[in-house]
Amino acid sequence: MQKVKIILETDELTTVLEAAKYLGVHFATVYRWIKAEKLHPIRIAGQDYLATDEVKALKEKNKQTVET
Repeated sequence: MQKVKIILETDELTTVLEAAKYLGVHFATVYRWIKAEKLHPIRIAGQDYLATDEVKALKEKNKQTVET
């Protein structure tokens, strides 16, 4: 079996709590969005992380929805 090596920069990931603060929602809402597959977590050592770009895109999408 071939091993796969994935390299991520720390500024490319954010914790669920940091994402919740950035999005202006409760952390439980972020977990609901993960369950609904609106966000896709990366689990490292038992901790869930989210791609920063994905969180920013969700905020932009929600912002456009509110404006219309």
